Amino acid sequence: MKLSHRTAPAAPIYGIDFTSAPTARKPITCAHAALTGDRLAIKRIESWPSFRELESFLQRKGPWRAGFDFPFSQPRCLLEYLCHAHDWESAVKWLTDGRTRKEFERIFDEYKAERPEGDKHHMRATDTAAESCSPMMFYGVPVAKMFFEGAPRLFKSGISILPVRPRPGETRVAVEAYPKLVAQRYAAHGKYKSDDSKKHTKDLRATRERILTGLQTHAPRDYGLHVQIPDAIRTAAIKDETGDTLDAILCALQAAWSHRHTDPPNGIPPTADKLEGWIADPTLVFSEKSATMDIKVACHCEANSRAADSQLDDSVFFRKVHVVQTGGNDGSV
Repeated sequence: MKLSHRTAPAAPIYGIDFTSAPTARKPITCAHAALTGDRLAIKRIESWPSFRELESFLQRKGPWRAGFDFPFSQPRCLLEYLCHAHDWESAVKWLTDGRTRKEFERIFDEYKAERPEGDKHHMRATDTAAESCSPMMFYGVPVAKMFFEGAPRLFKSGISILPVRPRPGETRVAVEAYPKLVAQRYAAHGKYKSDDSKKHTKDLRATRERILTGLQTHAPRDYGLHVQIPDAIRTAAIKDETGDTLDAILCALQAAWSHRHTDPPNGIPPTADKLEGWIADPTLVFSEKSATMDIKVACHCEANSRAADSQLDDSVFFRKVHVVQTGGNDGSV
């Protein structure tokens, strides 16, 4: 694997493990780090028990780059057929502006009700490459709820959001992170966290420790970065059974890698869909299934005869959407 990096000036880096409903018990977790050359030093871990802290953070003066662990967008076929959007800002505004979470979920429920089994949860190209779940999911890992709460806050902050809303000259930069990609490198696809206290085991703790050891040993090879983690933070990440502390650190690593990467710029393929977004990780740039970007998503829609000429609630038209993927391996949902 060839890594192309620039010698970037020292920059604050943040890794943000997101939740759609932050509380004191389950906060948003932010890893603060400093990037100097090829050295990423994790400085401290901060907990945000409400969205107010996140909104305040987004207004911090740049330069900084942050990796956020939630989907910035939805599949192109969904956005084009629900809200007829061809740019990210229009899509986010249509889906979230002035809506409650229940209204947002109802739009998705009505859309999926007309879909056959196996065609209810579409994937973005980056989801397929990362083998992550569909961003339309409300249960299990409720990433759709995370999108609903996170994307409009990024939108309103005015920051540069790669690649969906780049803003030349803006020094506050957000990239989409997916810490599981890093964890899988060093834990052989092993489970390493759980929010259920009944499932907290020594095996999960041992896996978190193995991930951290792999990170500090192999990140120079895999990410072009030497990661420095103080003993106290390392211990806290091992003890945190939810994995939130560790995930925030891994998000910071992906943000730092993106900040330094030059080929392609920011670690995002030039053909990445700017409506759907892209996860920042070298696996998705250099893997066989995404290096040449021959993963294509073709959406063929045929209007449902019962709704073709009638406008439904929220201007939603039920459509039969068939997602065809070519040239790549299917990801699991």
